Amino acid sequence: MTAETTGEASPGEASFQLLAEHLPDLIIFAFDADLRMWAATGGGLRARGWTSEEFIGMTVPEIAGATRAEDIRSRCEAALAGQRTQLEMAGYDPPDRLWSLRFVPLNGGGPRGGMVLCRDVTEQRRAEERLQASQRQLAEAQRIAQVGS
Repeated sequence: MTAETTGEASPGEASFQLLAEHLPDLIIFAFDADLRMWAATGGGLRARGWTSEEFIGMTVPEIAGATRAEDIRSRCEAALAGQRTQLEMAGYDPPDRLWSLRFVPLNGGGPRGGMVLCRDVTEQRRAEERLQASQRQLAEAQRIAQVGS
């Protein structure tokens, strides 16, 4: 689903899709009981030059790469069973990005399914690391100077 198809969605779905499209670090994948993706949306797709069509029809474990496929599969199956889980993992394109993935069940009148909310948290983690380093430096300077705050 993309902003172009919002005319086909209900007003609530259209609003949700438009919101997701304007969040540059978010990608949402919806999958069925076979873990096959039937929807992909979010500003994170466009920000990386990807399209929803590249993902529709793939299975969720396929997008994770061989090293994390089984971990992703088990979390998708947990979502199908009604559980919510989270995972952080490095991306593979490019590999220096850190992604937070939330696996949630899709509860509705239709067939079983789930969603993966993928958020690029690279900059957030880097900022947290800089803050922690700064706090350590301050504590060390205060210790050396025998002062405190």
